[in-house]
Amino acid sequence: MIASRDVTGADHRAIPATGTSQDDVEDFVIQLLDGLSPDCLTKAFSLELPAFHHPASTEVLTMRLRRFESFLHELLTKEAAPAVQSVRTFSEAGYRKRPAGIVLGFTNGGEVYLQVVRTSPSDGSDQREEEPIVTGEPPAAVPPVELSAAGAVRTADIERWLVSVLANSGHNELARVNGYSATKDLGDGQQPYGVRVSCHSEAAIYLLFLHTLRSGQSASGNDFQVLEAV
Repeated sequence: MIASRDVTGADHRAIPATGTSQDDVEDFVIQLLDGLSPDCLTKAFSLELPAFHHPASTEVLTMRLRRFESFLHELLTKEAAPAVQSVRTFSEAGYRKRPAGIVLGFTNGGEVYLQVVRTSPSDGSDQREEEPIVTGEPPAAVPPVELSAAGAVRTADIERWLVSVLANSGHNELARVNGYSATKDLGDGQQPYGVRVSCHSEAAIYLLFLHTLRSGQSASGNDFQVLEAV
């Protein structure tokens, strides 16, 4: 058996050492990563990720990683802007370097790889097999953002579009949605763009611009080298 134990001594899901499918292994790894803090994730991937600025204890957020990825995929597919030609999960795109995320394909041939990272609620609910659903007031609506299919697409506009689509989704598990470039203390020189999703339970979800690629470029050796436009 392969099992994990966190620093509190709680056991996570165990999987057999033989007869294990790739999906079993992926789910096992995602469960492990789902409970890690940004600092642990940074060390695990040997990346210089930006500080995520944990929310104050009075903030409420939630949604486990796999379920949020599915929700985001469905939402972005439904609300695709004229410039967006395709929306795929990392798994659908055959991208195995990170456990969860979305690949946006644009009509001009550019692509953006959005890594989805989540921090855990402080109430220990991640140790439960069944995810507790916490709801409240959805985010305040914001003006919609259009991404034109003509020419290059600015990364700042992609961030704004993501914020508007998530904020206007009306999902009652989400409390706030903030773009890095428009929010003090979010992002830095290495990560000027990104999105923080605050739900209703003391966990935060971040969309990181992992790869920003112009037409013909590949997602190799350019992690977090954010272009101003694709």
